[in-house]
Amino acid sequence: MTQKQLIESVLVYSLIPLFTIGLLFLVAIIAHYQQGLLAQNPLKKTERSFSPLPYIVTALLFVLFTVGAVASSRRKKE
Repeated sequence: MTQKQLIESVLVYSLIPLFTIGLLFLVAIIAHYQQGLLAQNPLKKTERSFSPLPYIVTALLFVLFTVGAVASSRRKKE
């Protein structure tokens, strides 16, 4: 295993999942903060409440495509 392959594997298998977990925690903190604001100021019936689901799905899709792209580029090199 060359040094470049080692760096790529460390990036894919440790940093990207850690980044995703951090992003999900950030979304959870924002959602918690928003819920606290909603408890203080109830929304009118015409407004929508905050949902973290689109952010979580986007983060997971980002990781999926990133890992897929790296795996695809590795297969082409071999």
